[in-house]
Amino acid sequence: MSLRIGLIGAGRHGSRYIHHLLHDLPEASLVALCRKRIGEGLPALSTEDIPLYGDYRDLIADPRVEAIVVVTPPSLSPEICLQAVKAGKPILIEKPLAPIGDEAGAMVRAADEAGVMLMTAQTMRFDSTILLLRDHLPEIGRLRYATFTSRIETKASAQAPIAGQRGALLEIGVHLLDLVPFLTGQTVVNVRCELDQLTTIGPETMAIVQAQTTSGLRCVMD
Repeated sequence: MSLRIGLIGAGRHGSRYIHHLLHDLPEASLVALCRKRIGEGLPALSTEDIPLYGDYRDLIADPRVEAIVVVTPPSLSPEICLQAVKAGKPILIEKPLAPIGDEAGAMVRAADEAGVMLMTAQTMRFDSTILLLRDHLPEIGRLRYATFTSRIETKASAQAPIAGQRGALLEIGVHLLDLVPFLTGQTVVNVRCELDQLTTIGPETMAIVQAQTTSGLRCVMD
């Protein structure tokens, strides 16, 4: 029997989840969907009989929903997470888990105390190349310095950025930040970050992060 999933969020990333749940994961099924703009059609669901909610609380309360996937702006994730925890339903939240560390910590503590599974969708942890690299790291020897680089070209047709929108650090860089503890098994103890502009003006397009782990390993994420 497949796991019955309720999906909250149907934007750019949410649409990908809809496709995967409908076509790629026989062990899971999409049984409910919540989106802010409930009046807009969803071509991917044109032939599917799936309830569409305008309030995430109604989706969480739906008895058919066994687990919840959250694909919303990070500012909405903490409250949705806490409501799902109260309902005792496992949650997968698209990265980043929350806008700030204190909120993320509160979410994790609430889930732990309730015995509810909570996971961030850090997809690079399941990438075959990353897993192969981690398996062969012991053969390399002690790491003293590591560099992580990611680039995405900006399309000429892209809309003008707005204040509060996620930039390079939370949209892309969070994957690189997560790879440091995942690959090394160590905790980051010092971190320094430079952005090309203040996020109050608009989303940054470049971020350089310098981090140091418990063993003294120095990492640069660009």
